[in-house]
Amino acid sequence: MQHRGNHPPLMFDGLDEVFDPGKREDVITDIHRFTNDYPDVRVIVTSRVIGYKPQRIAPSMIPIL
Repeated sequence: MQHRGNHPPLMFDGLDEVFDPGKREDVITDIHRFTNDYPDVRVIVTSRVIGYKPQRIAPSMIPIL
């Protein structure tokens, strides 16, 4: 994966491991805030699909299965 400018990619691994829906929503909001504050940083968020109700993602985020 190529870097955008001088910024290496940042990975948030295991979103599905935040079991409390309210806390998961807070994490998603924080990730959105980070991507808005640092638009030149490529962000990767991972989550298992099984047993996980999909949450909102930014339109610029592309789900990869």
